[in-house]
Amino acid sequence: MNDTIPPPDMHPLHPWLMLAAGYSLFFYVFGQRTAPSVMTTELMRDFDVTAASLSKLSAFYFWSYVVVQIPVGRAVDCWGPRRVLAWSAAVGAWAASCSR
Repeated sequence: MNDTIPPPDMHPLHPWLMLAAGYSLFFYVFGQRTAPSVMTTELMRDFDVTAASLSKLSAFYFWSYVVVQIPVGRAVDCWGPRRVLAWSAAVGAWAASCSR
């Protein structure tokens, strides 16, 4: 007896769209990580901080990754990477639209 569940009918472009979403989110985050390094002198001048203070502020971005690694890993194990990626992209898009 075969207990496997057959794959659902899926549009042929669906895997490519998910791959494109993953790539676009990767490049978006890569830009966020590297942008402050290009404008350090302007950030230090505008916020009136030293280089040490600016490095501490920049470190908060990476500490947020440390905080969410285990919960996101458990969510991926529970719901799968496609759902978590789609949900994360939707929340990120919503947050970006609210920030303007």
